[in-house]
Amino acid sequence: MVKRSASPIDDPKLSAKAVGTTDPAPTVLAKGSSTKRKPTKKPSTKSTENLRQVKNELAACAVDLFRARLDNDRLLLQLHTMTAMNKDISTKYYDLLYAVQDKYPGETRHETAKKLILKGATGTDYTAWEEIMTKVRGQS
Repeated sequence: MVKRSASPIDDPKLSAKAVGTTDPAPTVLAKGSSTKRKPTKKPSTKSTENLRQVKNELAACAVDLFRARLDNDRLLLQLHTMTAMNKDISTKYYDLLYAVQDKYPGETRHETAKKLILKGATGTDYTAWEEIMTKVRGQS
């Protein structure tokens, strides 16, 4: 008996090639069957342990991120509070400086205001002290 070769009509793969497509002929599914592939065996314990480890690391990263966000919010609140305090102190300082109408020659308003405040608080003239400080500043 002579074995004959398959004709393109008998073999769906060959007929698809003959027509010019690379897809095999569609298969007809039985009623109630699905195209999803069902697992044939349980995953290995090593891969399960790896998944648990990744899950735990991810949870730890989420906790760290949450803590970092809390720290960031706390620092922003401190920054806003300090900025408001700085603005208040700055306003008071400049109000005090500009209360000094005339500064002494060779002094800043700050130095003149300080001298006037100390003189007013103690009733003592600090000219001797200022002379000593002027000499000290001149030497450095």
